[in-house]
Amino acid sequence: MGIWDGQRIKKLRNSFGESQTQFCQRLGVGVDALQHWEQDRAEPSRPIQLLLEILQEDIASGKIPAVPTWSEPEKKKQPNGRSGRKREMAKA
Repeated sequence: MGIWDGQRIKKLRNSFGESQTQFCQRLGVGVDALQHWEQDRAEPSRPIQLLLEILQEDIASGKIPAVPTWSEPEKKKQPNGRSGRKREMAKA
């Protein structure tokens, strides 16, 4: 495969925190094409490779912020262990 192998493409997609469908919308390609690239069954056309290069450079330079690799922070709980929502008491 060329300079943009499946692992590198998937790593770039993950740096955006996007699903395959979302990343395809960003690139203007079909999901089947991306799946083939990520599985090293095909390689992107030269124009798409150039677009991938630009996206990678923009992330590296900070023009486009990369998504953190960790999951969302846990919701903070109050000291009593409850989620913080108040329950309304029904009046009898």
